[in-house]
Formats: sequence, structure tokens, C-alpha cells
Amino acid sequence: MTRSLLIIGCGSHAEVVSETAYSLGYDELKYFDSNKKNPREFKGKKLIKDMPKNFNGEYFIAIGHNFFREAFELEFKSQNPNSNLVSLLHPNSFISKSAKVEEGVLVLPMSTIHTNVHLKRGVIININSCVDHNSEINEFSSLAPNSSVGGNVKIGKRSALLIGSSCISGVEIGEDVVIGASSCVHSKIDSNSICIGSPSRKIKSRKPQEKYM
Repeated sequence: MTRSLLIIGCGSHAEVVSETAYSLGYDELKYFDSNKKNPREFKGKKLIKDMPKNFNGEYFIAIGHNFFREAFELEFKSQNPNSNLVSLLHPNSFISKSAKVEEGVLVLPMSTIHTNVHLKRGVIININSCVDHNSEINEFSSLAPNSSVGGNVKIGKRSALLIGSSCISGVEIGEDVVIGASSCVHSKIDSNSICIGSPSRKIKSRKPQEKYM
């Protein structure tokens, strides 16, 4: 039986998603991207350019920016209420049996999701990242490669930890926060902040739709 997956997006993140989907046994991948500036084909396949209606298969949002990934998921689901948003958990990652993983989550190779971790809808855990026990990563947040989160950490919606960043145990990060590359969070971070350094300090405020840095 053929396993088919509709991937939304056609950037470099979609290439990563495609590779993960194949590793999980999907045979047929289709691509949808409504951006008229993007090419008409992706990975040798014709792109679907118009929003599907009443689609009832499996799909995944391959949009790297947290704000736009959430926005497109809400739009797609409203047009296709019977569709099935799936998670893609790479077979070369470790995910504890006690962890809770919601829909639309991507976990990439060599990452560790430890005891009682909760990954909520639309989260990205990139390569070689670690989320320790009892931590909670809220909707549409992301960890870039080589990020580390200690135990009992809470990360708010749409927040992004960039390459090589980390959080000590027990800290809380608000919504729409960006933690700069190689930074370390030692204390609570308020929402809508860009923070860098070790210990991490706020350098400016940001709006959710803005670029990360």
C-alpha cells in the first residue's frame, strides 16, 4: 500500500522534511506552495499552486519560520478540516516512551527527547539537539542544530533557539522569543525578546512575524 504525504513548502526545509518522510516509509510525496514567486516544480515534481479543498490525507508543514508555519497551518486546516497533520520523528532520534508528542512535530537525527517531555503542535527539533526531562516546548517553537534544553524548562509559543544555544534547567522562556546562536539562558526571558550572550541578555524587542535576527 502506497503511503502518500502532502508537504507544504518548497524551500530547503522542505528538502529536510522530504528526506525524513522517506526514512519513515512514505512512498509518494506531493508539494504545495502558493507563493507565485516560487518555481513551478520542486524536486522534479510539479508544485500544487492553489489551496487544496476538502483534502483528507496526511500532510506536513515544511515552513521553517515559526510564525508563518503556524499561520499556514491554521489556514490550511480551515480549508481542509478532515486532513491529518502528522509528526515526522526520524528513526535515528531517541524519543522516550514517556514523552508526549503532538501533531506536526519534526524531530531530526541524533536528537534526544527525554523522560516526560511534552512537544506541542508544530514544534521543530533539529539535528543533534537535546530536550531533558519534564520540559515543555509549546506550539510552533523550534530548536536549531546542537541546541540543548535542561530539565523542567518551559518554552513559549513560536520561540526559536538558534544554533548551539542552550537553557539551564528550570528556566522559562516566553512567547515569540529568539535566543541567539551559542547563547545560554540562565533566567526567565520575557515574551517578544531577542536575546544573546551567556548569560543571555535582551538586546531588542521583536514582532512575531519578523526575521529571527
